[in-house]
Amino acid sequence: PRCPRCITLEKGVALDRGVTLLATHDAARIVIGPGVYINRHTMLDASAVIEVGEDAMIGPFCYITDHDHAVQAGAKPADGALVSAPVRIGWTAIRSSTSAKPNHTAMSDTLGIHHVTAIAGDAQQNVDFYAGVLGLRLVKKTVNFDDPRTYHLYYGDAEGAPGSLMTFFPWPRAKEGRAGVGEVGVTSLAIVPRSVGYWLERFVQHGVQHEIAAKRFGDAIIAFRDRDGLQLELVATNSAATRGSWTGATIPAEHAIHGIHSVTMWEHSLERTAGVLVAMGFRKAATEDGSTRFEIGEGGASRIVDVREVGGFLTPAGGAGTVHHVAFRTATDDTELQLRERMIALGLHPTPVIDRQYFHSVYYREPGGVLFELATDGPGFAVDEPALSLGMSLQLPPQYEVDRAAFEAALPPLRAPLQPPLAIPHLNATTA
Repeated sequence: PRCPRCITLEKGVALDRGVTLLATHDAARIVIGPGVYINRHTMLDASAVIEVGEDAMIGPFCYITDHDHAVQAGAKPADGALVSAPVRIGWTAIRSSTSAKPNHTAMSDTLGIHHVTAIAGDAQQNVDFYAGVLGLRLVKKTVNFDDPRTYHLYYGDAEGAPGSLMTFFPWPRAKEGRAGVGEVGVTSLAIVPRSVGYWLERFVQHGVQHEIAAKRFGDAIIAFRDRDGLQLELVATNSAATRGSWTGATIPAEHAIHGIHSVTMWEHSLERTAGVLVAMGFRKAATEDGSTRFEIGEGGASRIVDVREVGGFLTPAGGAGTVHHVAFRTATDDTELQLRERMIALGLHPTPVIDRQYFHSVYYREPGGVLFELATDGPGFAVDEPALSLGMSLQLPPQYEVDRAAFEAALPPLRAPLQPPLAIPHLNATTA
């Protein structure tokens, strides 16, 4: 159930397993009375405070948190309460500041965004744009493991670190797609604030469809589209400097892109999607113009998901220029399995773990329809080619290696970007 301000569980109430209670008003609270029994896999989430009465009994694998404070493993919610480990309890004191941020992420939470995968048309055009115009490193040239007749291209920073990655399935005859409700509508990349002027000038010189700089959640943004119409943004943020980049392109190092900043999901409504994000470790951080921002850990680049309620927006149509899925980082295989079990407890239907060679994956759709993936940080992209030569030759998973000659003959050849980026003078621009 949803209550705008308060949910109260009176003395002696018992919650069945898997129940989710969300109190989503800005000052909302959940009050758990004395002697309440909360069964396993229950999730309670309030934006302001959760009060737990004496002798409350909380079963294993529960998730109880408010949006604005750190999550502590095994902490007792009140003197005399019985807590069965592993239980994760949020702080029970009323928040002292709406800008409070936790200083760590719980071990069983996701670590933020791992990668975003989209559908493209022509593969060479895709390389020209992402490795050429945007100056990302092509860190892996392989095939779509589920449809090996097409490439799977990965772009990122120097190492292809989780959180830096944009990946594409390029189908030469793909129809033009249309983003809509239940999809990632916008993928945002991080730059440092002084680079806004540089990128505006670069987009003009390379004929990139873009808009003038605007502001959202306090950061300058440049909205633009790739050659297939995929909706993208550059977000100018100080947190970009904490992320890696690729300095092997002709773009000056001080203006390089620093990986993923965030994604914006378009949804009919916020409530059920918010419940899943919170269960993954995110917390509500801010709202602005119909968008709700969720952050994890310290927030900043690669640790942000924005959810925009768009109501009766267009129905999506899959095709070139649309996002296929967004993947979230897990530190280890064990963490991934714990998150998978948590999603099952919420009534979702995650796949078994799938070996993607460079990481291990679990897929599921959140209630609004966006396809989520959990992806482990390892083993990484250097498992099948040297780090210095990432992306320079076609890599195949073992099951396809026997047919390498056939794949190489069928896939279109790819070259370095056909039109190297233009040399643009350093502009040392700052945001207003």
